[in-house]
Amino acid sequence: MFTGLIEDVGEVVLLEAMDGGIRLTLRADSLAQELRPGDSIAVDGTCLTVTDHAADEFSVDVVGTTLSRT
Repeated sequence: MFTGLIEDVGEVVLLEAMDGGIRLTLRADSLAQELRPGDSIAVDGTCLTVTDHAADEFSVDVVGTTLSRT
């Protein structure tokens, strides 16, 4: 059974309510440097799209459907 590849362990640093979902900002020092808006990333098994990034953090938007099913 394939269990995935873990490239980094991150920490949730901000959770913001949005219309119909949430925005998560995660700190993941080495991985965040490689990410760009539009990149796909699996967070705890859920595939999400990077919406913003900085040197050591990145953000993803999680819509209501994803929240209710994962």
